[in-house]
Amino acid sequence: SSASPPASNSVSQGFLLSCQAHAPDYGPGSGASFSRSCRPAAVQQQTIRYSSLPLPSISSHDWPSDVQEPAQHSQQQIAFNRHPIARARVLDGKAVAAEWSSELAQQVPPLTAALGRPPGLAVVLVGNRPDSLLYVSRKEEACQQLGIHRRILHLPDSISQQQLQEAVGQVAADPAVDGVLVQLPLPRHLDEERVMEFLDPRKDV
Repeated sequence: SSASPPASNSVSQGFLLSCQAHAPDYGPGSGASFSRSCRPAAVQQQTIRYSSLPLPSISSHDWPSDVQEPAQHSQQQIAFNRHPIARARVLDGKAVAAEWSSELAQQVPPLTAALGRPPGLAVVLVGNRPDSLLYVSRKEEACQQLGIHRRILHLPDSISQQQLQEAVGQVAADPAVDGVLVQLPLPRHLDEERVMEFLDPRKDV
């Protein structure tokens, strides 16, 4: 439930290379399937074969007029390229974030009035990973813009498991803090699951 930064570039590249190695041909009839290593655990039991995708019939009124296919493409390939899966719209993350921020900005004032104080978010950061430092700074900026009280607890990466759990418990007990976010990943010597179990679920962001 607590936030974890996106995969690093090296992990992302490894993911893509693995997919390409196991499914170099994305066209129908290739029989190529996603490698198990390319899929989340929730779909480990399923093998998605492109050759099994239902191909729509081609009709001039079904597709946008600006869709053009090279003449050498087979009818099956053209149908596959025009399949709804192939035509999925890429999510505009910035637009979604801006809309979400706008909604939150409208919710903060009445919540502040009801609480008698601004809503509070505490972020527990262990160590100095560049990506984690960046994500936490972005959270600070967002809180400042929205009028949310923020508290950043920056701890050294040498902290022990017991010390971290006690620190998380103390910040969660702060009455001015409504939510606690433990920035992941933690240093390798720390057990993330134990920290999450120790955190009050009512304040776990």
